[in-house]
Amino acid sequence: MFEFNRTTKAVSYPIITCEYKDILFDDEPILYCGKNSFGNWILGSSIDEDYDKKIDWHFHAVVYFDLLSKFFKRELSYLEIMKKTSDLFILEKAFDNSYMKAFPIDFEDIPKDYLPTENSFCPSYSCQLYPNLTHRVHLEGFEAAKHRVLTSIFSNIANKTEAFVENGISLIKSMGLNGKTYIQATNPASFEIVLNTELVYPGDSTGFLIDYNKDLENKISILLDKYLSYCISKLPDSIDIIIKKEIPEEAQNIIQEYKQLIREYHFLVPEDYEELFLDKIIDTQEILSDMTKDIGCSYNSIEFSGISPITKIERKDYDRFEKTKEIIQSEIYTVDDSLTEYRIHIYQLNTETGKGKAYIIEENRTPKVSIKIETDEPIEESKYTRSLDKNKIITVSGRLRRKDDKPKSLIIETD
Repeated sequence: MFEFNRTTKAVSYPIITCEYKDILFDDEPILYCGKNSFGNWILGSSIDEDYDKKIDWHFHAVVYFDLLSKFFKRELSYLEIMKKTSDLFILEKAFDNSYMKAFPIDFEDIPKDYLPTENSFCPSYSCQLYPNLTHRVHLEGFEAAKHRVLTSIFSNIANKTEAFVENGISLIKSMGLNGKTYIQATNPASFEIVLNTELVYPGDSTGFLIDYNKDLENKISILLDKYLSYCISKLPDSIDIIIKKEIPEEAQNIIQEYKQLIREYHFLVPEDYEELFLDKIIDTQEILSDMTKDIGCSYNSIEFSGISPITKIERKDYDRFEKTKEIIQSEIYTVDDSLTEYRIHIYQLNTETGKGKAYIIEENRTPKVSIKIETDEPIEESKYTRSLDKNKIITVSGRLRRKDDKPKSLIIETD
């Protein structure tokens, strides 16, 4: 039987209350994780049990998001996690959960026979924290700690997170896959948004991909999270290479994995795939800048998770995204020198922010662009909402921003 010092005061802090997940299971949970009532991550494992007393014991380590992320990525072992955390506990509980107490313990006081091994890495087949194509955006601090944020901030984060995820999925568009992203309810833990993307399968004359394909979605999820992680963590440091229209070395493996996935399901990789990839990763920096602009207002950080933890975004990261966006806009984009008239049809519009999307009506094409209406006047009951609601083409004055002569966004200035 496992023995430890019970003279310390029992606490409830390291007890898992929500988002429980088995990582390794064999008749009983061996390795698992979850969150406590404060939204902190707990990594736990079974130690010993007493069948006569019907009691078992577990290690519970309260871990920072970055440590848990490295564990799921197999960069740190369970033993290293236990060494690094300052909050290590023994959980003692009855088999039927009627009795449950946790006691603090120092790593040095744990008998060697009960320690995990040096290569106690997360099982590779279990390295999925959430279901396929699910992404969690967990806000911490300030108003978010009270389980609330302003509606404008909620709307911005939800919309931009959706755009960020769909940006990565669009890199397999040659397979004809489309997705619909939904916001799901979640247990309160600070403030959390859960986005679930449901793929729509195209099908063809042979019946290929006409229905749900679990294996494909699993591969897409793993690759998508690699792509999103790269765009957040690595891309801003490679912007000097990207503005020369070159693929950074760290991104080349991701491109190859996307191509391999497309070929595996018997689709042709577009000839201009590298150009498409560059376009997409450039777009992410503006999305991320907009998505994180409210850090320091209603919350002070974002935990971003896919099928496993991806990263934690803080104020310094927003500054990186904003700087990268500015470099992109000055080096890659061109903007009209003066106000120019454009005929547009608005198909999406937020009347509070003035942001939306529209078609520019040209002689031989109708490119899609994002729009921003610069005005202090109410947008409701204006020509902009008439274009949206009544399917009308309107004339506006603005400055069009282009990338490689392709229209990207239009800043509309009102009279």
